[in-house]
Amino acid sequence: MPLSKYTLFLIFSMVITASHLKSQPKLFIDTLYERRFTTLAATSTVTFIGTTLAFNELWYKDYPRVKFHLKDDWILWEQVDKYGHAFSAYQSAKMGYNVFDWTGISDKKAIFIGTGISIALMNTLEIMDGFSEGWGFSLYDAGFNTFGTALFTSQQLAWKEQRISLKWSSTRPKYATTPIATNDPTFFGSQQYAAEGHYGKYFWEYAFKDYNAMTIWASISPASFFMEREKKNMLRSVCLSVGFGGENIYGAAYNNYHDKEGRITSIGLPRYKQFYLSLDINTEMIPSKSKLLRTVFKAINFIKIPAPAVELNTLGQFKFHPIRW
Repeated sequence: MPLSKYTLFLIFSMVITASHLKSQPKLFIDTLYERRFTTLAATSTVTFIGTTLAFNELWYKDYPRVKFHLKDDWILWEQVDKYGHAFSAYQSAKMGYNVFDWTGISDKKAIFIGTGISIALMNTLEIMDGFSEGWGFSLYDAGFNTFGTALFTSQQLAWKEQRISLKWSSTRPKYATTPIATNDPTFFGSQQYAAEGHYGKYFWEYAFKDYNAMTIWASISPASFFMEREKKNMLRSVCLSVGFGGENIYGAAYNNYHDKEGRITSIGLPRYKQFYLSLDINTEMIPSKSKLLRTVFKAINFIKIPAPAVELNTLGQFKFHPIRW
């Protein structure tokens, strides 16, 4: 399943729920946590059901319901979408944990609620895919969903912090506007035409959709493994980051696009995978006495910080990027 569908589902479910937190009344501390939990639990349930029903109409109404079936989609999108699934699952577990931790329940309960939210969010649509003729249940998607959720849960249980964070960045390549040959000698298009046709023109359209632009990172804090969390040393926030992306991806399995006359044409550009090594900052580990700054640092920690990077790709090329985001 395209990652954009999961992204929208996650945003609609979690942002609506999280936005409700600001509206809670200022009560005495003994009743505040109870009301927070009750309200948040009810809001989460209603929002999840409503969002599921809405997406059922938005994505599946044009496809007949069929018997539950599997779909082998490993070759699609050069596996960039699979790492995107892990990222979305990791972040949804983290978001669920953070909002329920705010209610005052025990840390362990908040962890398992966040885990449950991630499992529910990420696999509900996958199951719905399994009953849709136009899609199918992907064991690979489910596996990467499980990996992302487990990465958050295991670290929070073992260390009470995230020493390995899954992050995202999106920098669109400079697509060529010059015509490129296709399998149809009567039609010539361009990389930009193909990219905008598949992924959209503007940032808010392609940010989580353009697999040529998106990179998923695993940022590791080496100092956090030997430096105590209580010391709040800036060195703990410095991370080594490993990234995965792709290039020349103009279609799910093969490079193609539709021309203005509705013809499907094939683009003869080699698709390839990219592996990156870079530096990053775990902003949640930056020491600060300001509650506002800590909140901001926590909110932006899903974004990979721009930094120099080296790239090795499956074409055998080695590249240095002065700044990669």
